[in-house]
Amino acid sequence: MSYICAQTALVLQSGVSPRDGLEMAAEAMPGSKRERLESCVRELDEGMGLSESLEKAGFPAFMTALMGVGEQTGSLQDVAEGLAKHYERLERARSALGSAVLFPTMIFALMLVVQGVLCARVLPVMESALRLSGGELRGPALVFAEIGAFINSHALLAMAVPGALLLAALYFMARPESLVAVFVSKTAYGFLASKGACLSSVSLSLKAGADAETALSSAVGISDRTDPMVKACLGRMESGQGFAEAARGSGLLDAMDSRLLDAGIKSGSLDSVMEKIALKAEDRASEKLEKTVAALEPALVAVMSLSTGFILLSVMSPLSSLIAAV
Repeated sequence: MSYICAQTALVLQSGVSPRDGLEMAAEAMPGSKRERLESCVRELDEGMGLSESLEKAGFPAFMTALMGVGEQTGSLQDVAEGLAKHYERLERARSALGSAVLFPTMIFALMLVVQGVLCARVLPVMESALRLSGGELRGPALVFAEIGAFINSHALLAMAVPGALLLAALYFMARPESLVAVFVSKTAYGFLASKGACLSSVSLSLKAGADAETALSSAVGISDRTDPMVKACLGRMESGQGFAEAARGSGLLDAMDSRLLDAGIKSGSLDSVMEKIALKAEDRASEKLEKTVAALEPALVAVMSLSTGFILLSVMSPLSSLIAAV
């Protein structure tokens, strides 16, 4: 999406028609995307508008709606540039989320492999030494030995568990939108990311020439986690509150951002101020993800080290007791 929007903005800036721009973009696209753009070119040749042709080809409703507003207000180039930046940020966030999940998953899978090898290969040797000395495994050591016996008798199943984890991580790397759906609905990062996307859509609508209420209405449906706040903000505005006051009262903006928005309204730079607020919200989401990953990786390494040490100590303790008794 970012490439198509950036190409549209570039051709408009160069004085080339959107039709020729889409045709050039189609040449660089593979498979189904190329077919969709070629259908848009055909629709434009028949006299249909740009936003209508994109909508008919199945492009996102948010994108086509803003393109339509840009066509009506004569700000199509600005709208296309804003959409390109918006989709670039979304793609970067999805890529970062996929990378953030892959490495911890690899650590966890490695932890399972190491502990499986300990239980299946190392523990039987120690158990034999212990039995030759007249002792036997008890407590946790006996449990780990039984786990090792199960792994030896069901090797393929045991190998499938870490393998499935790695395959799932690679799948989410290739299909980040599936991972985004889970994180957006369940985590604090998802809430911040949803809020950033919502405010970004409001900013783009304002840049396209829409008024505040129309811009907010366009943000309904962006995320289930922000829809209640957006609808509450619209309700407050219908009851007579100003945009900044309604946004603060509904929880869409905090006190500092609402004051910044109020200053933007008074100075006549509402669209640019809202863009800054949206960028700040997206930066908060990125920062939250980075902090979570930074805390998760050492925590997994610590768990791996402690659990491996516990397995070894559970066997070494009775063995060392026998040696001391001798």
